[in-house]
Amino acid sequence: MGAKNNVGIDTPQMEAFRDLMRAQAELVRRLDLDLQTEAGFSISEYVALLTLRYAPDGSLPVGDLSCEVHLSKSGVTRLVDRMVKAGTVERVADRSDGRSVRACITEKGRSELRKAWHIHRRGIDEYFGASLSEAEAKALSKLLRKVAPTED
Repeated sequence: MGAKNNVGIDTPQMEAFRDLMRAQAELVRRLDLDLQTEAGFSISEYVALLTLRYAPDGSLPVGDLSCEVHLSKSGVTRLVDRMVKAGTVERVADRSDGRSVRACITEKGRSELRKAWHIHRRGIDEYFGASLSEAEAKALSKLLRKVAPTED
């Protein structure tokens, strides 16, 4: 019975998955701390601003934003509430669907994003890039795209 409970637990794939999850969690934790300390907002707010910056017209339905920032719909609603209070995002009615609300980046949001981008970039270089050679980073990207292909 004990052997059946361990099936698949000690495979190289499981070890790689656990390592990926640990690395991702640690990187996000460090980036979040830097952003909160230096820019005054979380990595979730940063990702939301970045997503809105590149969205058509700088806005997305709030529900769509939840997918991008990996939060539940209630979590993204609270996030947008905080960002509206901070003045980095505003809620606007969706012209194509009167029942929907869109989150739209404001000029203050764009300005805050520009400042935070340097913090984020420095963190990526320090916490991620410094540990990998260029060839290793390319190989890692290639491997990760096998698991989750990109659309481009």
